[in-house]
Amino acid sequence: SFDVDSIDPIYNPSTGTKVKNGLSVQKAKMLLDFLYKYKKNQIVNIDLCELNLSIGSIEDSKLSLNNTLHLFSKYI
Repeated sequence: SFDVDSIDPIYNPSTGTKVKNGLSVQKAKMLLDFLYKYKKNQIVNIDLCELNLSIGSIEDSKLSLNNTLHLFSKYI
C-alpha cells in the first residue's frame, strides 16, 4: 500500500490529508525502485490510498495524476 499523501502537496495537491514537507516525487520513486529491485518477488499488488482527483483545481488534479502515474507506471 502506498499512501500518496506522504508526498509533499507541492507535487500532489489532490489528496485529503496534506503533509507539508513530505517526500518529493524523486525520493518516493527512489524508495519504490529500491523495493522493486530488492523485494521484486514480494510486490504483488499496488494499492493507492488518499488520491482524490476531485480535490483542488483541474491543474492540481492533472499534477497529482501525472506524478502518481510517473511513480507507478514502471510497475503496472
